Amino acid sequence: MDLPALQTAALQAAANGILIMNRLGLIEWANPAAARLTGYGLEELVGQNPRIFKSGQHSSGFYQDMWRTILAGEIWHGETVNRRKDGSLYTEEQTITPVRDESGRITHFIAIKQDITPRKQAENALEIERQRLFALMDGLPALVYLKAPDCSIRYANRLFKEYYGDPQGHLCYQLVRGRSDPCPDCRTPEIIKSLQPQHWERQHGDGRTFQTYNYPFTDVDGQQVVLELAIDITELSQARGELEQVNQSLLALSRAEHAQRELAEGLFQAALVTSTSLDLDEVLDRILEQTLSAIPSQAALLIMVEGNSARVVRQRGLQEIPQLASLLETTLPLDAFHLVKKMSRTKRPFIVDDSSADPERLDIPGLEWVQAYAAAPLLNDNQVAGMIILFSDQVGYFTPAVAAPLQAFAIHAGLALKNARLYETEQRLRQVAEVMSAAGQALTQSLNLDHVLQTLLEYLDRLVTYDSAAIYLAQDQGIFHVYATRGYERFTDPAMVLQHSLDTQTDYYVRDILKKQHSILISDTDTDPDWAQRPGWEHIRCWLGIPLVAGGTVIGLCSLDKIRPDCFSLEHQRLAETLVGQAAVIVQNAWLFEQVRAGRERLLSLSHRLVEVQESERRYIARELHDETGQALTSLKLGLSLLERQTSDPQAVRETTADLKSQVESVLEELHRLAMDLRPASLDHLGLKAALQQHLEDLGARHGLQVQLVVLNLDSRLPAEIEVNLYRIVQEALTNVVRHANASRVEVLLEQRVDSIVAIVEDNGDGFDPQRPLNNQSLGLFGMRERAEMLGGKLVIEVQPGEGTTIYVEVPYGDPDPDR
Repeated sequence: MDLPALQTAALQAAANGILIMNRLGLIEWANPAAARLTGYGLEELVGQNPRIFKSGQHSSGFYQDMWRTILAGEIWHGETVNRRKDGSLYTEEQTITPVRDESGRITHFIAIKQDITPRKQAENALEIERQRLFALMDGLPALVYLKAPDCSIRYANRLFKEYYGDPQGHLCYQLVRGRSDPCPDCRTPEIIKSLQPQHWERQHGDGRTFQTYNYPFTDVDGQQVVLELAIDITELSQARGELEQVNQSLLALSRAEHAQRELAEGLFQAALVTSTSLDLDEVLDRILEQTLSAIPSQAALLIMVEGNSARVVRQRGLQEIPQLASLLETTLPLDAFHLVKKMSRTKRPFIVDDSSADPERLDIPGLEWVQAYAAAPLLNDNQVAGMIILFSDQVGYFTPAVAAPLQAFAIHAGLALKNARLYETEQRLRQVAEVMSAAGQALTQSLNLDHVLQTLLEYLDRLVTYDSAAIYLAQDQGIFHVYATRGYERFTDPAMVLQHSLDTQTDYYVRDILKKQHSILISDTDTDPDWAQRPGWEHIRCWLGIPLVAGGTVIGLCSLDKIRPDCFSLEHQRLAETLVGQAAVIVQNAWLFEQVRAGRERLLSLSHRLVEVQESERRYIARELHDETGQALTSLKLGLSLLERQTSDPQAVRETTADLKSQVESVLEELHRLAMDLRPASLDHLGLKAALQQHLEDLGARHGLQVQLVVLNLDSRLPAEIEVNLYRIVQEALTNVVRHANASRVEVLLEQRVDSIVAIVEDNGDGFDPQRPLNNQSLGLFGMRERAEMLGGKLVIEVQPGEGTTIYVEVPYGDPDPDR
């Protein structure tokens, strides 16, 4: 493609509209951009005069100047508002260039057009905003002017012009400061460089004083400028000058008035926050801030007293001291804060102007720099509930005049504390009531003992947050066994805790709870000499024990604990007592229901056992009668038949008769043994001692056992009911030894004590697991326990697997003749 063709293609593709006109002004060529700009087609444009674009927005003189310029051979550049074919107006930026031929005569004109309508609209909008801004600044009661880096004034508002005239052609320091050279303290370059606003008070060249505010920004041309706003404070400055000339007493009075105003404002704010907020943290923060505002100090502490301990709840100016980190997070004994103890006696503020001379100096690591301090008590119902302490590193910094305002702030803090505690108490009581109500409903939903105990532990945790807990119930006399636990899995094996038991004979606190029927709180187990450590209790540092009392009897014990000391308060103790007291009867009912259910199951098992025993005894008697007695009688029958045939032989009759007598004696002995097994006659005629001796000897002879009966203090017969049941218990125990124990030796002890009868059966057999599922042996044990309980006694089984079994039976018996 040749060069002319390339040029034509470029003109066709140009983004700007291009028109080529002849000397008469008629359009000879137009590119597509021109057609898009004007709304006319290319064919419509060719041959037309550009006056078809006239909008009427320009005067005839405008067009005459344009033609005069281009006919003179000069390039014309400007903006025109034209009309499109559809009648809409647009603004274009246009350049018209004359084209000459070889002789220098103008033959054509080339017009390059660019649509700048959006830009003009934006400029117009910006201009409107500028005018509005200028109008706003003209209405300000301050001097407003715009300074360039060279201190030339780009803009000034009406008030500035009223003060200094039109700034056009003048520099800032010439008009404002009346100088011929730049101000040596001029901050304009610094403000532009830092892009940070600044303000100061400055006196202008005419003697006026202004409060000046300077704001840097970038203008539309990208130049950094400074907007300065100067408020005429001449009269105020003069008033200050006059005040400064007043004598020192008036100045002191002014300062005192200012301090009083600050104090009044601070007290007002303190009173305001005290009366409008129940958020203790917010109130204490605000009061401490107002205190430091009214009484400037280097640091401050706000200490709260709770019982016999105190803790720092707020501090200012001490957060950068690492030695105080633990102090600000720790509850300390009241003895560590002697100032609180001192103030508890006087209930008045005090000033220490030189702490080095104070015998009760604050020897706290990190506060060695303190030279003076002031303190005031926070009073709640005339009791010291805390204190505010202000610190200074200057001796004599605090004067006696500080005491009154400091006490005023402390009064508000004490009032805030009282209000907050009342509010917290109301909220807490409401929460407690809700928890108590919910607990009462939840506890009565079931008679399942495990469910009731776990529900009690759950609601105790809502009232008195603990780390772990357990509930013990009185199973044996003076012995409490674990029935439910919660939270121990975080510290130990819960199964270990379930093996725990508490003995009133050896445990001081359990004995005390049982005796007084009142809960016990141990704040720190490490320092308590009577605390008895147990496996699984190693984590316990604070312990609360609450008795479950029903019908005037302690039926159990609730154990709550924390891993840190001093965590349970008297309020916690009271709440736990209330809930446990409410639940005690429910626990007792669930426990009794559990015992009734277990008793029914045991009765059912015993009923089955009774049937089995009856059937077993019948089978035994039938077998004995058939195998022994039946055979013996059959033999007798045969012997009698033989005797009939031997009547002729007297010697044979005598021999047969002697044999028959022997068989009859054997039958009688077997029937006697059978009767003894069912119920020995010696029990009725000779008593328990003789019956057991006979049974043991027979048992040893039949089964090859070493047997021994030891009888202590039993010289007379016992009531028949006791003898029969003790005999059956020992008989069943010996039967179990023979059937299951694989023992070689068995010993029986029978002893009469002051108010009871004790029977002990001990063997050296294999032992067994008393917790295994029920079988004939377990049913026998149930029967033994039932007989003991029927007599009002108890039966205890001690098993050492592989080493034998000991069965201990004790039944109450009062000797009718104690002086025999």
